[in-house]
Amino acid sequence: MADSMIPYFSKDCRVFYSYTNEVLFLGATACRCFNEAIRLKNNKFKVWAEYGKCAYDIASYISRVKRFGPENLNREEMKQHRKRFYEQARVCFESANNIVDADKIWLNYYYLGKIAERSNILQALRYYELSDLHLALTGATYPCRLGYYNSYYTRYEIEALEVHYRIHSSVLKYIRRNSDKLSPKTLSQIMAF
Repeated sequence: MADSMIPYFSKDCRVFYSYTNEVLFLGATACRCFNEAIRLKNNKFKVWAEYGKCAYDIASYISRVKRFGPENLNREEMKQHRKRFYEQARVCFESANNIVDADKIWLNYYYLGKIAERSNILQALRYYELSDLHLALTGATYPCRLGYYNSYYTRYEIEALEVHYRIHSSVLKYIRRNSDKLSPKTLSQIMAF
């Protein structure tokens, strides 16, 4: 069901805003399917993780529609949909963390950090730190440099770099957005990461 949403996105990641209602309908349908799958197999890590990713992708789509969509859009309704899908994604990733699958748990913390960025930067940084810790525990290493052509990377090298990139970019975005109301205490807590 989640794959049926692919035609509503272009190859250059431009969102087709005229299909917003259809995407929301398909998202709700996909969530019903995932709920049934969870009812049948509650202890499957992959089901929880895929459900969370689907909910997160729909919430991200709604965010882009709110920001760049047409003027006649009901922004309050979109805000409620976005909040509901982000909350569902959070619940899914936290539920997936309760199922032991050591190789992929870092991804759950990564998504939990992305969700938490919208409300609590310190919590987001804690999630990113947990993601980085679990990557290190699975044997992730960091490349000395990034190759441009035909580079060979060992297991989870790019993912480890992505987590660190996300930490730095989220801190910079937060400081930029809140520079006028940023307290020294919060700034020192952020810089501790």
